[in-house]
Amino acid sequence: MLPSLEVGQLARSAVGERTNPPAATRIAVISDVHSNLEALQEVLSQVEGMEVYCLGDVVGYGANPNEVVEELRKREVLTVMGNHDYAAVTGETEMFNTRAAMAAMWTAEVLKGPNLAYLKSLSRERRLRLGEAEGYLTHGSPDDTLWEYVDPRTHWQLFGHYLDSSVSNQLFHIG
Repeated sequence: MLPSLEVGQLARSAVGERTNPPAATRIAVISDVHSNLEALQEVLSQVEGMEVYCLGDVVGYGANPNEVVEELRKREVLTVMGNHDYAAVTGETEMFNTRAAMAAMWTAEVLKGPNLAYLKSLSRERRLRLGEAEGYLTHGSPDDTLWEYVDPRTHWQLFGHYLDSSVSNQLFHIG
């Protein structure tokens, strides 16, 4: 079973989505699905009944972009846009290596209208209330929500910058 976090009342701050599920809702955070339907289905089966958030890169590389988007839409997963989602809907692939660019172009060709519209509608960042806590979701970083990679090699002072910035929240999720 994947780890989860117990939270109190949950309310989303943008676009009028679901608000105030039952107290002590468990949440799961996923990211970088990259059109891998089988992996998404397995993870979702392990977090059944939890509130799920996706930190972007719904599409790219894998063979099932439409099915992955449809699964996230059906389950009403709050999702932010990742750089692969952005490339698929805009055609801007200059920042990608050749393989990633080819995947984005192929994905753009095969995406069905409603799924393309869904990806276009995604915000690059989201703020939300999780009980008494404030949450922040993005794929990259608060400074560059699509393209900045934050990983274990990222300088510790950069994290201090994020936590001291205007996006400072008690729960900080980056893809």
